[in-house]
Amino acid sequence: MDRRFFLFVFLAMTIFMGWMAILQRLQPPPPPGGPADVADAAADGDVGEAPAGPDAGEIDAGRVNDPSAADASTTAPAERDIPAAPAEAAEATAAKFPLLRPTLGSLDPGSRQRMLVTFNTRGAAVEMIELTDRRYLDVVDRSGYLGYLALADVEEGDGCRVNAVGHGTPAAAAGLQVGDVILTLDEQDVVDVDDFHTRLRKRRPKQRVTLGVVRDGGPQELTVDLIRRPVSIVRPEYLTKALNTTAGATHDPLSFLLTLDSVGDRDFDRLLNDGVDLRTVNWELTTEDAEAGLVEFRYAVPQTQLVAIKRYRLEPGESDVGEDPLARAYHLTLELEIENRGSQPQTVAYRLDGPTGLPTSGWWYANKIQREWFSAGGLRDFARQLSEGTFTLAGSAAIADADAEEYVQRQMPVDFLGIDALYFAAMLIPEKDAETNWIAESRPVTVGSLPTKDPPPARLTNVTCRLISQTEKLEPQKSLQHTYTVFAGPKQSKLLRQYGPPGRVEQRNLSSLIYYGLTLFMYVAIPLGWVLEMFAHLNLGYGVAIVCLTIVVRLGMFPISRKQALGAIKMQELAPEMKRISEKYKNDLEKRSKALQEMYRKHNYSPLSGCLPLFIQMPIFIGLYKSLQTNINLRGAPLISDSIRWADNLSAPDMLLRWDSWMFFSDYTGFLGPYLNILPLVTVALFLWQQKLFTPPPTDEQSAMMQKMMKYMMFFMGVLFFKVPSGLCVYFIASSFWGIGERKMLPKPPPKDAQTAVAEKPQREPPAKEKPTASKSESAKPTTNGQGGKRKKGAKKKGKR
Repeated sequence: MDRRFFLFVFLAMTIFMGWMAILQRLQPPPPPGGPADVADAAADGDVGEAPAGPDAGEIDAGRVNDPSAADASTTAPAERDIPAAPAEAAEATAAKFPLLRPTLGSLDPGSRQRMLVTFNTRGAAVEMIELTDRRYLDVVDRSGYLGYLALADVEEGDGCRVNAVGHGTPAAAAGLQVGDVILTLDEQDVVDVDDFHTRLRKRRPKQRVTLGVVRDGGPQELTVDLIRRPVSIVRPEYLTKALNTTAGATHDPLSFLLTLDSVGDRDFDRLLNDGVDLRTVNWELTTEDAEAGLVEFRYAVPQTQLVAIKRYRLEPGESDVGEDPLARAYHLTLELEIENRGSQPQTVAYRLDGPTGLPTSGWWYANKIQREWFSAGGLRDFARQLSEGTFTLAGSAAIADADAEEYVQRQMPVDFLGIDALYFAAMLIPEKDAETNWIAESRPVTVGSLPTKDPPPARLTNVTCRLISQTEKLEPQKSLQHTYTVFAGPKQSKLLRQYGPPGRVEQRNLSSLIYYGLTLFMYVAIPLGWVLEMFAHLNLGYGVAIVCLTIVVRLGMFPISRKQALGAIKMQELAPEMKRISEKYKNDLEKRSKALQEMYRKHNYSPLSGCLPLFIQMPIFIGLYKSLQTNINLRGAPLISDSIRWADNLSAPDMLLRWDSWMFFSDYTGFLGPYLNILPLVTVALFLWQQKLFTPPPTDEQSAMMQKMMKYMMFFMGVLFFKVPSGLCVYFIASSFWGIGERKMLPKPPPKDAQTAVAEKPQREPPAKEKPTASKSESAKPTTNGQGGKRKKGAKKKGKR
């Protein structure tokens, strides 16, 4: 038995190490040039006294303007021709057009806007998109938030200059304006941008701070009520760390950059050699109308007679966020126009890049469901749906590790394409009919860079999409005009179904971004998700809603689970007889099998009766798992209260205690994670208890060994599922308590002695025939073989002697 046990341990460790090797193969650490490290900002001393969150990738990591940082990173292996923006590049063209950051939309939850968008005249790009709905908050950074200010150091002296103020932010409500210089925070001098953000991170939402600013040479004092940071769908970053400013900072390329792919006989490389790159120069801001929701940029392309125009439109919803949070208002309209101002015809093609810097929250514990077996999953995946029906979801790890040519499509009409994150997405939807195709090529592109020291998992790669248009001939004074809808919002099924190609929204919408795995699981997961939302809308909280959903599922499965429990009880009753048969036919497997089958028929019992309920329940339980795994409403939903940091995000582990400083295999890339999670331990303990109640006593050495293996397998499963979301643990705990309660309420099996008697009774010898009745004189004589009182009398005499 000991030899078998050690063999089991050896095989289990071999399987575990093999599985880790497969994961390493599927998700290898990138070579120099893969994604950047998302180190924990709190561990690096980067967040002041703010509590450490589960994902430092969303913590505002400050500026990265150290030249050595740029030297320590290299280009990713996939195609990447957009250089990281150096700190001095924006100022180089400021003499022609100033570097400005206009905004559209609002962060005010009482407005009709669903997002606040910050633009950048460098490349006429989108720098930041923040969601207005207070349900979608940053699950990592719990410090106070003023708004995205794009601060820059003052050239002479201390302080920092404000370069952006969005409508509806605390900064705008306090009266802060672009151009103000912040000198003090709560009467403490501010040295530079990093010093300001370090001090601000020590504040909490709902706190009030005082800013000392200088405006037009005069000092002013502003009082600001801080809020909690909203989630950013698009954000600036470098080395996969979110930046709190791009002013004077090296950063990855921003979103929706446009440049020319060819002009006449000059291809893209020749245009770059000639200095024609619209992505790295400042465009002219010709229109900024917040009321009309319009921002327009223009740029006269040098060495050509072409003028490029980009217009962004943001339309508000028909009602405010509270009345209709999922209205069709999570989008920008991007209009591209290229005018030929010359006197000769010209052939032109452009390339348009998509969104960058989508959220990576949960990268160390989350598992995004992939559509291909053994595919290297990511957190920011390239998604594309062709008009002929093919849907592609390429993991960011695969894009960084493989040749990008594998995912290139040429001369194929596209319904939509973009980047798909765990709970959010940003998609480009060409506004054209099914017969029109102006797209010559679509592909994923790696835009992020990484440090060579301690490279992180490849699935953190910052990727985007790219469109290259068909070459078109422009007559003099004519223009090329294309329009795209830019969706940027949460992956809510009701919302996604409202976006798709014109005329085919009902059939070809963005709802395909939500994936539950096999179709069978989808049919189970969607109705269970409806039930969960029904309980959540009763203001019970999602923790209680999960418990209620578990009760509904277990009630529906009660007939099957009851049959399974009764089968386990019957198995316990038959255990002694099975043991006797196993001992009797120890060396004859055929006779033992026949004897067991005869016993099963005699007692009307099928050993497979306990397996059938498991096969029926398995799709339901897996579907429920998928439903909870993809439900965005669990993101940031607390188990108890927002004021308690433990289990404050049901889509993440409960994170009771941080232990990565002293525990083995507990860093962000380890299989235990940096936090001690208590809910998985409670789940495993309940599983062991439930297993003990349902498992019959062993009848031989082999069954005893199997039960011991199952017990140790539970501990093994506890290690594998140590980082599962706390919402799933709540379901498992509630389901286990229900199962234990069911087992306790069912009739208990007879005592062991009674079972033994039942097992032995059929095997007794038939009683001997009764002898003729003896006379009274003979019966009065005590005999050693007498029965009843005579046996007792003999025993009594024996005692006297």
